[in-house]
Amino acid sequence: MHKNHLKPINNSDAPITNQQFVGLIQIQQNFMAKITLGGNHQRTLDDLCCCIEALLPNATASILLFDQTGQHLNVRSAPSIPASGIKLLDRLTTKEKAELYGSSLDKNKPYFFCNTALNVPWPNFRLQAFSKEFNIASCWAMPLLGKNHQLLGSFVLTSMKKQIPDSYHKKVLVICTNIASAVLQHEKKELQLWHLAHHDQLTGLPNRRLFNLSLEHAIKKSNRAINHIGICLIDLDHFKNINDTLGHEYGDIALQEASKRIQQCIRDEDTLSHLGGDEFALITENIIRPFSVYKIAEKIHQSFAKPFILNGYSYKLSASIGISFYPRDGKDSQSLLKSADTAMYEAKKQGRSRSIYYNYKPGLASLLGDAPGT
Repeated sequence: MHKNHLKPINNSDAPITNQQFVGLIQIQQNFMAKITLGGNHQRTLDDLCCCIEALLPNATASILLFDQTGQHLNVRSAPSIPASGIKLLDRLTTKEKAELYGSSLDKNKPYFFCNTALNVPWPNFRLQAFSKEFNIASCWAMPLLGKNHQLLGSFVLTSMKKQIPDSYHKKVLVICTNIASAVLQHEKKELQLWHLAHHDQLTGLPNRRLFNLSLEHAIKKSNRAINHIGICLIDLDHFKNINDTLGHEYGDIALQEASKRIQQCIRDEDTLSHLGGDEFALITENIIRPFSVYKIAEKIHQSFAKPFILNGYSYKLSASIGISFYPRDGKDSQSLLKSADTAMYEAKKQGRSRSIYYNYKPGLASLLGDAPGT
């Protein structure tokens, strides 16, 4: 690729007009107001792409973001690009990214392909197909930066017209890229706040609030699919002894270890929550035979057979588990949890370190088959 076809931003162009400047300030104020008021972040990014397309005729805007691995770029917003084009741009690899932008993203600076006909910059088949299908004559890429100049992705403009950006174009790109960065940072902050409000800080598990939301969602899915749901309420036996003898610091360590052991016993599709204190709750969806929930509970009991090592001492912990099923034992999240709670206290009453179904009947607690009454 010839370097003379890559045009870095410079400040040698004539200044933008007052009218253009006022228009850009108005755009900036409008979008910052949207960000402040909150709302749908995806819609805001889509509106931003449409806005820049209105300012720069023949241009098509898109926002591409790195995935968690930092190895792929995915299309986050491209309202004017059809599905076929998004498919060609989605999940660009690190190598394809370099072909698309040269080394501009790695250097966190914008570069411009101003005439792709002179030297097609995309040897990769997918990028060639994109250029051909949409008649791309020029491509401008601006790095999207987050907090501490972290590279998030790129704001991209493609055009069917061969052109070098002037001062106005550059200012539009800078302002719109900054707005997109602000939207993404605001979205990230909201997600972090939501996570803090719905997860237990000690174990990292969903808390009671998220448990109720998850169970309500599971009930709605179950109604559509006509599937059953199992609820396990798990209460640690004699946990108070650890807090009383070693203190809450070691009690917290025991809770963290207990949550890890329980998670190792459940399926990927199951949802484990820490309701508070020494109480955990498990949602098991798509249950065909209720005994499958009982088998999960038995795995949890087995995981507690290994002693907990706390402050150099060995402590034995067990769990009492109450099990209820939707729709048999309740039609909503509160009634299901209440039924499981009743069964859990029956397990405590029967000697702890065991699992009991709701509607427990003497003589059936250790039944190796389907749950009583099913």
